[in-house]
Amino acid sequence: MLGWRKVGWLAVVAALMAPGCWLQSGFDQRRSSNNAGETAVTAAKVGSLAKAWEVAGASAGGDPVVNGGTAYLSTGTTVEARNLATGAARWSAPVADVESLAIGGGHIWAAAADTGCSLTALAPATGATVATLGFGGNAFDFGSNGRSYCGISEGLVRGNTVVISWSYFGAALARGSCFPNFTYQTGSGTGTVDAETGELISETGGVGSPGCAPASADPANTLSSDGNVVYMPSGNQIVRIGLCSGQACAPLTLPAGVSAGGVVVPADGGRLVLTGGNQLLVLSAATGAVQWSAPFTPSTFSAPAVTATTIYVTGADGVVAAFPLAGCGAATCSPSWSDTSSGEVSGAPRVGGDVVYVAGGQGNEVRAYAAGGCGASSCAPVATIDLGGPSYISPVIDSGTLFVQEGGGVAAYRLP
Repeated sequence: MLGWRKVGWLAVVAALMAPGCWLQSGFDQRRSSNNAGETAVTAAKVGSLAKAWEVAGASAGGDPVVNGGTAYLSTGTTVEARNLATGAARWSAPVADVESLAIGGGHIWAAAADTGCSLTALAPATGATVATLGFGGNAFDFGSNGRSYCGISEGLVRGNTVVISWSYFGAALARGSCFPNFTYQTGSGTGTVDAETGELISETGGVGSPGCAPASADPANTLSSDGNVVYMPSGNQIVRIGLCSGQACAPLTLPAGVSAGGVVVPADGGRLVLTGGNQLLVLSAATGAVQWSAPFTPSTFSAPAVTATTIYVTGADGVVAAFPLAGCGAATCSPSWSDTSSGEVSGAPRVGGDVVYVAGGQGNEVRAYAAGGCGASSCAPVATIDLGGPSYISPVIDSGTLFVQEGGGVAAYRLP
């Protein structure tokens, strides 16, 4: 790990924390996917969006992040800084296999995973590497004799820290014999890093001793937080990292048959919203007790989008549905509106102001809905944006710009 001098970082942090900017995957530490500050693109204007620029090959690396007139995105081999309005390149940094980007502590944080897992801090003005941390076991690739695999979650910026979870598996064999120090090593864990200094604050988990028997590791799951406790889905539990009543928080156990997908922390606190298989559930954040639920067929594991009043969920066959966050006064609720007629949906829904966006996968489109519905139980899109290729990742909307995966790259759509 490299350290750095914090010269003038307070000014940089202030510039990077302007309100309304899409600073990490899912918009904020709650993973709400809700940019309530978006005012340029409205339900009345969304149909006029037109492609302003695109970056070929920039289909990896999760959400683009946006701040101060600059968009940051990953191409799979580099991290790029682009002028938000024109797409003109500002810098390119050679960071490969990036899974997510986040802005925190005056730096661009790139979480990358392939044979190993790493978290790299880049200077936002130049793209220079200022810190790199590694997680998991040894990174190696022996071709047909074996390799290591590491998965890393989307970096969670929480106050002055960056938190990730990771999962590692390594297997190396030669003619049936074990390679010492490499064979069948597995493990998983989390890491918390000071976003300003790059110092590792704490870790959980680790990699076990090598052996000659196959093993599996817990997956790296996307984290969310209410600012105090970090929530991590893990099978039929939600692991809580932090203090509850002065002691380490115990995990929350989900109802029988429920395996947690995405977890979102509503802004009003005290509860959690999660998707799990064929259900949407709202739980007490303190006890895990179900406040209300909704059956959802077909299955969905994409995280919901959550505003101050509404939960938006998508399903594998193209269904888009909205539910009142407060529930319906009963244990099981029906959607306040839905669309079941529009075909495939890929990824999570995203909200910008009064518009909900969903990507249409192989439908080569992004569909936009009025967030408040249409006054009926079944609502059609207010606009459909035809793309030049499949879109398999969730849209991002910020500062009047809609980012979508389009074929082999990322395209930015803006109003004329």
